[in-house]
Amino acid sequence: FSASRHSIEAAAFWFMALERCCQQQLLVEATGVSPKLVPPESCRYSREHVGSEYIGWLHFQTIWNDLVRSEPDMFD
Repeated sequence: FSASRHSIEAAAFWFMALERCCQQQLLVEATGVSPKLVPPESCRYSREHVGSEYIGWLHFQTIWNDLVRSEPDMFD
């Protein structure tokens, strides 16, 4: 299972995004309501526009900055 070939940062972001997707899936299944499936063409469009390695790396930067700000002694 691989999340990124570009960078560790992109891989970390995509794994966190996968975790959120799994949480949402479990919540939907717990309701007993049938999920609304997203049409394949919408999925492809989203992947082409927000699913690149660069976007994964870029999204992780805010997570990293928040972590460094909230835990200033993390690397001491």
